[in-house]
Amino acid sequence: MNLLSTWINDLKNVIFPDICPGCNENVLPAGRIFCTECLLELPFTDHFEVKDNKVTAHFYGRIPVKGGASLVYFSSNGNIQEVMHRFKYKGQKNVGLAFGHIVGEKILLSSHFYNTDAIIPVPLHKDKEYIRGYNQSTVFASGISETSKIPVYKDVLLKTAKNESQTGKNRLERVHNVSSVYQLRHPEKIKGKNIVLVDDVITTGATLEACCDLLFQAQPSTISIITIACAV
Repeated sequence: MNLLSTWINDLKNVIFPDICPGCNENVLPAGRIFCTECLLELPFTDHFEVKDNKVTAHFYGRIPVKGGASLVYFSSNGNIQEVMHRFKYKGQKNVGLAFGHIVGEKILLSSHFYNTDAIIPVPLHKDKEYIRGYNQSTVFASGISETSKIPVYKDVLLKTAKNESQTGKNRLERVHNVSSVYQLRHPEKIKGKNIVLVDDVITTGATLEACCDLLFQAQPSTISIITIACAV
């Protein structure tokens, strides 16, 4: 960043300061997504150290994931809800990148993920990505890659159609609802490799399960799953 850009950014922070989404009080330094007090209170999980956790439990008896992890726990009235909303809908890509940087460091230290060959983000339909300006899962994946140096394959999974609302559907109906809207591309890129599928939040796991079903057709060595957040 050159000197002029630095001045402009500093001026913006004076006129329109970024307020911490955790406490809605403290002004954030440039590049930070939480103030120090709220950062220390983030509900980090132990998933990168403990293999049997809330993420892997979603897929027991359904798909053979090697490992799974979320960085933080998500609750409807917690500070993670607000910061994730800013990331997905308010253009704050720095949130996803920052979380990705943390996850990238954890991957390098975790025995469950250390031999990862490639990162694959859950795709977003092109219309929604155009409106939003980016795919939040790809931003998160890019942050992981910047720290871990593991490549991101953005062209292996493609979302070709919009799926119906998941409201009122059971798990099998949810998986079927989303399975027909994704397409596997360039399967040769992941054959025999250890891959990590990433998304922003895991709720029922239906989308991730449908994507894994497709990815297994390419015969990767292993598939693991990482998200920013999961429900408490």
